[in-house]
Amino acid sequence: MHELCKDVKYWLEETSDLTFLQQSARIHFRLAQIHPFENGNGRHARLISDLYLQSLHGKKPHWPEQILQANSNARKEYIDSLRKADRGEYFYLENLIVKYGGTNPTIAQILTLPFFKQNLSQKKLEETVQNLQKNGQ
Repeated sequence: MHELCKDVKYWLEETSDLTFLQQSARIHFRLAQIHPFENGNGRHARLISDLYLQSLHGKKPHWPEQILQANSNARKEYIDSLRKADRGEYFYLENLIVKYGGTNPTIAQILTLPFFKQNLSQKKLEETVQNLQKNGQ
């Protein structure tokens, strides 16, 4: 958990080629991988990563209830995306987040966030905007 928190801090303060949605997917996967609880690790991972995205004014996904049902196609797709993320293929988990409504914040939203105005250098803010532009935001 400590390493994950350090990574998130780094993403927010230093240069990162990851969009906030991509960061959210990595948080999601890593929390599921860390597996801090006996039960509810997927729900916990979705909650925390969704709140991260939402706190940056992105839209959080609306995960379907079927993800909790043992033999549903939605659950199979979700588990498969986590398995692929375990091999470094985060694209599938990112696609699920988008499929269920998750989005990056817009550049205009980023520029209004007090966190960025108060804590980031001009260079980091410019890199964040360029990264979002590069990824079609």
